[in-house]
Amino acid sequence: QELSQWREAARRVSRSRWLRLDVWAVSNEQLARLGADFRDAAPGRVKVSFAAVWHVTRANDTQKTAYQSVLDAMDPVWTFYAARLLSPVLADMLAPFRYLDEMPGDPSGLSDSGGWGSPFFQTFMESWEQHRVPTIPGLSFSAIPVRLAPNSSLMRRVGGTNHSGDLYVVGPGECEPITDTSPDRLSVETNHAGVLMTGPCHVPDSADAIAFIPHPPGMNSLKPDWIRTVAADSLTVLEVGLLPNDLTGSYLRLSLRVQDITVTLLDRDADVVARGRADLSYFHSRPHRPGGDFQDGPSTERDGLY
Repeated sequence: QELSQWREAARRVSRSRWLRLDVWAVSNEQLARLGADFRDAAPGRVKVSFAAVWHVTRANDTQKTAYQSVLDAMDPVWTFYAARLLSPVLADMLAPFRYLDEMPGDPSGLSDSGGWGSPFFQTFMESWEQHRVPTIPGLSFSAIPVRLAPNSSLMRRVGGTNHSGDLYVVGPGECEPITDTSPDRLSVETNHAGVLMTGPCHVPDSADAIAFIPHPPGMNSLKPDWIRTVAADSLTVLEVGLLPNDLTGSYLRLSLRVQDITVTLLDRDADVVARGRADLSYFHSRPHRPGGDFQDGPSTERDGLY
């Protein structure tokens, strides 16, 4: 009876100019069955998705889950978004999880592609299997001054993440870490408003940008080999442009609010030196402007950073 009503809803949605229908399945078997049931529905208007949200560790009527267990599972959920917004490589690895719903299939069958991202992959897959949330407990980042290669491609939209202001993504091999300075690890503070990452940032005169390097689980301080390995891949960078003569005492402030992050470099007087933003393009959209960024489709960049 219920399935026949959903079929009728799908038929009506198929004839609509504006409506969309996403039918959620909660198991692989149900995903396959519903996929067959709605195969003839209008493509792009009616789809079947895997909805793991119903199996997230939580308290409900049928399962007695201790509050501390729920807290432990949900406390690092911000790391899913931070990893996608600050690391193009981790963003590619986490892309199959989309926005933690509307997934095309169960990500449990994902395989590790190897490389420096393997420790992160193992961590978020363990979290997925246990809690149905792919988090990276203990995730942190360090800020590394870098030189950009001549004619490096400063990309605005990569892997579903949009960048604006002074924040970009550079391709593999397009930046060189300045290794005569110690990495500045960002501290992490969570509160009701989101997550705040801050830390001092030494920016030498020879730097073109600041790159963000993720710490693998268990590595408190970054080793030179790790920095070189990660920097050889795509990186998120904050371009600093023409710097003031003296940046002694400068520091970084990264404000993460659910699915967007604002990255700001400030001098010792708290004046803004550089600022950029990244978001996962979920909550808002507008047509791209001719001659602007994001020519490949609708843009979610706001007019300005805020």
